[in-house]
Amino acid sequence: MKSTTALLALLSAASTVSAHGILAKVSVDGKTYNVKNKDTPIRPVANQNPNYGAENRALTCGPSSRPGNTVADVTPGSVMSFDWEGSNGGNWPHNTGPMLTYMANCGDKSCNDVNPATLQWYKIGQEGRDDRGRWAQANLMSGATAKATIPQGLAPGNYIVRHEIIALHLATSRRGAEFYPGCVAVRVVGNGNGRLSGDTARFPGTYTDDDKGIFIPSLYNIRQKYPFPGPAIATVVNGGDNTPPPAPPAPAPASSSSAAPAPSSSSAAPAPPASSTVKSTPSSTSVKPPQSTPKSNTGKCGNKKRRSAELKKRAATPADSSVEHEEVILKPRAHSRVMRRLFAKAGSH
Repeated sequence: MKSTTALLALLSAASTVSAHGILAKVSVDGKTYNVKNKDTPIRPVANQNPNYGAENRALTCGPSSRPGNTVADVTPGSVMSFDWEGSNGGNWPHNTGPMLTYMANCGDKSCNDVNPATLQWYKIGQEGRDDRGRWAQANLMSGATAKATIPQGLAPGNYIVRHEIIALHLATSRRGAEFYPGCVAVRVVGNGNGRLSGDTARFPGTYTDDDKGIFIPSLYNIRQKYPFPGPAIATVVNGGDNTPPPAPPAPAPASSSSAAPAPSSSSAAPAPPASSTVKSTPSSTSVKPPQSTPKSNTGKCGNKKRRSAELKKRAATPADSSVEHEEVILKPRAHSRVMRRLFAKAGSH
């Protein structure tokens, strides 16, 4: 096992002596941008040399990087492809170490007008090695491109994407790791409303030369799980597929609209109907005739008078017998006047 590990280390080191490279092309949403073209969103670098030391300023976007003169429009969920080339224009020369992708928001300004060293970077992707010990970086040696996905639901705005290769073929020695960062100014389009959330990184500033994923004496022990440097992968909050479901709203306090309405004139109790049993004030037709009976005359005339008196009495009685009527107690003088009128009417017959 030890001999196999040593052989892997020697082969890796021998194949990469004086081998360097840069981020040459980026493809996204059907367009390809070349760092050598006049209109490019890729930040050109001063040289293709490796960058050593975690405190090196070149860790931001490459040695003496300068802004591009355009931006690449990207849609959340789109896949960006990063084409890394060797110093001679050939395939990428290294096969050991991780590839990591970061993203930062530049606010209202184009990222070509912002110093990337001042930004807070969120990690949006990373690739290490599989269970067999093969690094994803090794695929670049055969002409493959590295890939990263723009987070779903991300709000429109000005962002910069930083793709980084850390070549670890010499990382069994302290400060032996080689850093190759490349940055691309992008403009996120669409109608997302999310923002990146999580721990952030600064370059330089986050990595140290003693990080477990940067200085690895046991690098070629394929049974050892690789510890990625930097923060955990960020999430998108308040939008997109990675957004956690919103908490249920708290119950609203009782308001005047939920209180019982005050009674209105239309809701007032209706007046009782005329057939109710409530005592009513008697009218002149409800006055009972006096109980005393006038002197009767004999014969047909007397019978007619009695029938007439009975009919009058019935006519004076209300049809609704459920209504109680107050009796009117007549004073003697009023009683005598009523009697006289009755006698007078009777005498006319």
